[in-house]
Amino acid sequence: MRKTIDYYYWNLKSFIDYLSSESIVSINDVNSSVLDNYILSQKEKYKNTTSINTHLRAVRAFLYWCMDNDFLKPFKIHLLRQKEEPLKLYSDDDIQKLIAKPNLKECSFVEYRGWIMVNWFVETG
Repeated sequence: MRKTIDYYYWNLKSFIDYLSSESIVSINDVNSSVLDNYILSQKEKYKNTTSINTHLRAVRAFLYWCMDNDFLKPFKIHLLRQKEEPLKLYSDDDIQKLIAKPNLKECSFVEYRGWIMVNWFVETG
């Protein structure tokens, strides 16, 4: 429970500090353009989309609560899209090197175990 409270405290504090810096003193003055500007300020502060979305989840929960209780006019709040990195796949040559059977008389147990695991992964997909 304490971690949840701390999560909302620190993430909402960041939003409230932003509102103060923009001279927004009433929750009634918060709208989608204010939130968009907050997101832009977060993009300057944090380069990682995950960090920005972490802050935004707490702000979104609070603002939706405000909307449900008629403190704000309803508007949609969307999280930022994450860029999906393409998977780095092994080439056929790399796979052949990985599945090449080691010399059982000279290899260590760890090398043999690794070879068995790689073969198992390759065969099962």
